[in-house]
Amino acid sequence: MKIFIPYHHLPLNTRTNYTAVEQYFAGRLVDIEPGPEGLQLHLSWPDYAACYVDPDLEQGLAWWRHEMPVRQLPLEWVRRNNYQLSLNDNWTLYAWSQWLTRRLQGPGLPEEVVILHVDDHRDCMSPLLFRKQGNQYTDALSSKPVNLLEPATVQQAIESGAIAVGSFMPPFLHQLPQVQLRHLIPSHRLATAFPAGYVAAVDETDALLCPTGQRPAVEFSSTHPSGRRYFPTAELDEFLAEIPPHAAVLLHVDMDYFNNRYDGDSEWYHQPAVHNPPARVVYERISEVFSRIITAVPCARLEDITVALSPGFFPAEFWEQGVELVDRILSSTHD
Repeated sequence: MKIFIPYHHLPLNTRTNYTAVEQYFAGRLVDIEPGPEGLQLHLSWPDYAACYVDPDLEQGLAWWRHEMPVRQLPLEWVRRNNYQLSLNDNWTLYAWSQWLTRRLQGPGLPEEVVILHVDDHRDCMSPLLFRKQGNQYTDALSSKPVNLLEPATVQQAIESGAIAVGSFMPPFLHQLPQVQLRHLIPSHRLATAFPAGYVAAVDETDALLCPTGQRPAVEFSSTHPSGRRYFPTAELDEFLAEIPPHAAVLLHVDMDYFNNRYDGDSEWYHQPAVHNPPARVVYERISEVFSRIITAVPCARLEDITVALSPGFFPAEFWEQGVELVDRILSSTHD
């Protein structure tokens, strides 16, 4: 994919220092060619395993699909019985878009949605979508329309890279006025977690491609009430307590909640506070969390389940056995 950025769109310090440009296109390799009027960019998906930090990545991909090239990784998802399993977590928004469509074709939207978000991160970065009208957007990279009520357009935006890892939450929160975002986080995150409070659906002005473009974003606040609420906790009992009986429940599990050894950082081994419990603890916690959730939430109310393996975050050495545990536990929801 080729993108042209005029120099007058760039802050002065990025015209020769391209770090900000590369960071803007999360997850993509960016080849930059300066020209007389601006920068010509060529975006591609990483095509070698070292980009994902994990030394066991190729072993994990071989388990996922025989002879799958690394550059295919961001595009991979499957349906496994009663849940969606993906490599990258941004495919969660595709599943939620399908859920919205089913709801509107059937009973309509619920009074309230409870998102059970099991993750080492909030996933609330702003995607590269420009607001067009209401909750309709334009893909900033492909210029194609994006509408959460049309799942195929969401799929295209994920495949283009406009909805990237960690940026799938804001468009969904913009779509629904009454949401509880319950966030189960590892205990080491509590000290730096945003406190329980409210989530405002806001727009932020784009900083690179379109100076007038407005992108969906969220702001967390403890003092400005809204129908969207945020509740982080490290305790399963609190996470599952008092779910309103009228609410639809969506479960998203990013497996880096159980082990985030790499955190997408090539210098991970120098970091002082790595979330890297041993295999025994990882598998015990997977069993505990999934079992407790499906026990606490009746199957009829657990309306969608997504699980992401998060290459470069959750170690590939745990993928196969971790997914076997998830399969075994979630299959009981149909027993």
